[in-house]
Amino acid sequence: MIHTYPPLNLEVRTPRLTLAAATDELLERLVPIVRAGVADVAPWPFDDPMSLYADSPDREWRWLRAIWAGRARVEESFWRLYFVVLLDGEPIGMQDLRGVDFKRFGTVSTFSWLAPGRRGAGSAGRCARPCCTWPSPG
Repeated sequence: MIHTYPPLNLEVRTPRLTLAAATDELLERLVPIVRAGVADVAPWPFDDPMSLYADSPDREWRWLRAIWAGRARVEESFWRLYFVVLLDGEPIGMQDLRGVDFKRFGTVSTFSWLAPGRRGAGSAGRCARPCCTWPSPG
């Protein structure tokens, strides 16, 4: 399906993983992992302000709302692309690409989380030299 919102048409493939644009359908498939908890003991592994530390069911709601709010904020100086990490077609986490003060510096940073027990998948997602596709609508 081609989406009217162009970032939802992005897909990055590596030999091991697919980073698919975080559509609502893929986000729903991640909810059980978010509900089960990605990080539940200190020291907290994430420095990105997250809802993943909240208690369920607030955790799931805050997580979804943060992604929807991020989709709505796309400016020359700030944007964030959300990807769902797929391993053999199954969602196992997220990998984001952020442009902060992008117009000025032209650099990006990344943020990711994976379901517990997915060792090595995060490194594969960050270190690969993937091929990107961006189909045009229509």
